Amino acid sequence: MPDPKPLIVNSDFSVLLEVKSPAFASARDAISPFLELVKSPEVFYTYQLNAISLWTGFSIGLKADAVLERLAAYCRFAVPPAVARFVREQWDHFGLVKLVPYNDDALEVLSDDLELLRTLARTRELAAILAWREELGRFIIPRALQGVFK
Repeated sequence: MPDPKPLIVNSDFSVLLEVKSPAFASARDAISPFLELVKSPEVFYTYQLNAISLWTGFSIGLKADAVLERLAAYCRFAVPPAVARFVREQWDHFGLVKLVPYNDDALEVLSDDLELLRTLARTRELAAILAWREELGRFIIPRALQGVFK
């Protein structure tokens, strides 16, 4: 009987990787570009799938299908539909907003979608950093708040 696949993807977006599996190293290398490592104890590594971890994977050239294929290749059980939906939704949004240097202390938030920028400006988490300056459908944010924006 073949060894079971080493990955368990949960509907809460946590991912467990069995350390003792013969496929551990190849699975780890396959998922590391788009999952955030949370814990690495002796039995199971725990990862988290989130918007920033996916953005990191997308920014190196992975697409939603590649992320889902990598998960499925090592997953012991089917990838939960909510996880697959989240990956595809994040891919659909990837690249719609760009952060580009404005000066040494700030970044400019650009998008061809003015309504998307307005929506971002209304979100509770972003309103404080975006509302301070809007110029012709563009926002300027302090570089120190880049992580908050992402």
